[in-house]
Amino acid sequence: MKKVLICAALVALAAGTASAAGLNLGWNECPSGGSYLHDMAFACTSNSGAEIIIGSYIPPAGLLEVNGNEMVLDLQTNQAALSPWWNMGTASGCVGRTTTPVLTDFGFASLFGCTDYWGPAGGASGGGGYLPAYGGPNRARIVMVAAILEANATALDPGTEYYSFKVIISNARTVGSPNCPGCTDAACIVLNSIKITQNVSQSANPTVTNPAVSNFVTWRGGLGNCQVTPARNTTWGSVKALYR
Repeated sequence: MKKVLICAALVALAAGTASAAGLNLGWNECPSGGSYLHDMAFACTSNSGAEIIIGSYIPPAGLLEVNGNEMVLDLQTNQAALSPWWNMGTASGCVGRTTTPVLTDFGFASLFGCTDYWGPAGGASGGGGYLPAYGGPNRARIVMVAAILEANATALDPGTEYYSFKVIISNARTVGSPNCPGCTDAACIVLNSIKITQNVSQSANPTVTNPAVSNFVTWRGGLGNCQVTPARNTTWGSVKALYR
């Protein structure tokens, strides 16, 4: 009888672990999809195209009317301060990369590794910002918000991994003259949190912070253990106001 109880307990523990809420981050695909890259070894020899980071998550149980995500990522390079190539999204950054900053996207029609919640629900709108030197001179913060109409909000399955966002890093001004030096700097990018928001009829708006497979990616080898300590005091008002 004891053996049966022990086996039942182990099965229950395994099931609970498999469906535990968590975050994933990968280049080109969600980590659960299998075709993702953990490290982007971009040769830094071209100005064309862009490199794409995919963020996804496994939600906790009990979410019935999900209408949005709020995401926070932190980046750190191996230099004392951000090089011009990484100083994007601000008027004080390297000319040419400030006009093609980190972009956000919430469409996943060409990807199949995880479940696209935004597409079937009618598509998400939103955006984000890139904040150079946030939390330190060699760091940056990426904040995003995505939302669908409340009428399209439905339940999430706690055993399913859902796409949340794309971060698109342009290769502009990498080579030639003029260029923005610093593409070859190693970097680590960590997905610190996704807040899952629901319609006002629901009370729970949980924030997922723990990793599932991997909540970070590296650029050209990364930074050792590659765990960027989250910088605090993110203000959402200025970001959200742009997309109402």
